[in-house]
Amino acid sequence: MKVLSAAALLAFSAVLTTPHAATAQNEQRAPSPLMQEIEAYLKGPDLNRRRYSADNGDPQAMVDVSDALEKNFSLRVGGPAAILPIQLRYLMGAIEKGHGPAFHRLGELVRLGRTPEGGPMDALDFFKQGAAAGDFESARAYYKMARDIRVCSLCQPGPPKGTIRLVLEHTPKEQIVIDKGKVFSNEYRAALYDAETRALDKYLNEKTAMVQQAHEFFDSTAMKDNWLAQAAIANAHIYGVKGADLAQLRLGRFEPSEGPQFFMPAPAKAAPILNRFAQRGERDALDFLSKLHLTGQFEGFPQDRDLFIQYTGQLAATGHVEAAYRLGNVMVIGKPFGTDFDLAAQYLYQAHQAGSAGATLDLGMMFFSGRGVDKDEVTALRLLEEAGNRGSSKAAEILAEYWEKGLGGMRNPARAHLWTTKAAANREKEKKGAELMASLNQLGQ
Repeated sequence: MKVLSAAALLAFSAVLTTPHAATAQNEQRAPSPLMQEIEAYLKGPDLNRRRYSADNGDPQAMVDVSDALEKNFSLRVGGPAAILPIQLRYLMGAIEKGHGPAFHRLGELVRLGRTPEGGPMDALDFFKQGAAAGDFESARAYYKMARDIRVCSLCQPGPPKGTIRLVLEHTPKEQIVIDKGKVFSNEYRAALYDAETRALDKYLNEKTAMVQQAHEFFDSTAMKDNWLAQAAIANAHIYGVKGADLAQLRLGRFEPSEGPQFFMPAPAKAAPILNRFAQRGERDALDFLSKLHLTGQFEGFPQDRDLFIQYTGQLAATGHVEAAYRLGNVMVIGKPFGTDFDLAAQYLYQAHQAGSAGATLDLGMMFFSGRGVDKDEVTALRLLEEAGNRGSSKAAEILAEYWEKGLGGMRNPARAHLWTTKAAANREKEKKGAELMASLNQLGQ
């Protein structure tokens, strides 16, 4: 079975083969202290058994040896270069046996620029082969690169450094016009425009095919029961996959598009996937369905009170604090399904007990108003103080106003100042938390 493309074999031939004369010369040199340490590690008790299995043809052991070297030496000065030949030898051996994880590891080495040859499309090819062998990590890496607007066969590094441009392919007739160099002539502009149009068409078709291929890998029999793979498909069905702004690409700028391009949304197709995993108790599926049936924004997921309560309640029963707070909050606010104070109190108390500042705030306000519980201002103040100390800026603001205006019958400027200061500090923390979550969400896309 041919497991490597000819281009990939050519790229690594310089690393994997060494002339006999050079080998003899190297053998005469004393190994560096780092190489001595690496050799000792390979023969040491931590790795000796796995290395023995690898040397006897076990493909997973080959990957394990490469991983162990990566973990222990890749961050050392000179480490990546020192361990690379050993990693390549073991990974190529595992690849010859069609072992999926080996494709992923080698693809990562290429993607990170750790090999002397190879670029993004070579890394993509390794991930593709690993995904075809049923390896989920390879499929996930392939999907990430398929969605990356800067990865394509026509995408080449600038100038300037750090930029990407589309390589234009001119017809012979266009090339004659281009070679004349009359950049302000109508003929030159027309030739350039036609070449750009063909490049953009090729780019869009290629990227669309990449994303489609990634979904087919995730939809394979080997990954049908893998939630992360199926979640990626469901997410794409609901939101689509954004592409590059083609008008910006024509100007040489790789900018994301405002809407889907590489994969068009079809939300209803996500329903059977999410429902299947929700029945298995997959928390993320339950969370997804809870939010979808709360908003009713997408086809196949109507705004439905019973389904919202069902999925959110199931999720809360697993100890999911945010779900318990969500259900209690929606029921106490009454939008969009109307109020249910008994249900609200039940789930808000659960979330409060688990440390949710929002739930503690809501419970405090319920005791202030007597909605769903007996009116009790002392308990309300205690809960609001607890919510404020847990980081709720709104709770701190309410307490500041309460003591400033003497809403309980007695003003206390000192306490009002304390809670005003606390509210400002909490707002800053909430802002930083929101920014961090936005950054994490962006990294996960």
